[in-house]
Amino acid sequence: MINQYVLLVSPRSLLSTFSLNVLINFAAIRSRYFSASSMKDVFENVNAQSVIDFIKEIQFYHEL
Repeated sequence: MINQYVLLVSPRSLLSTFSLNVLINFAAIRSRYFSASSMKDVFENVNAQSVIDFIKEIQFYHEL
């Protein structure tokens, strides 16, 4: 289920950025930084630094 691995990017952009053999479980990493039920929840209720730290850990920071 690809939706387990995606939070901040669409599956199409994720797969174009990361090869399938490097795909990691972002949900496990994300849970260490924040919990949100929707993108709206992320942008309204999650500390921006937590989101940035998550993006850095999944090594997507320089892709933005």
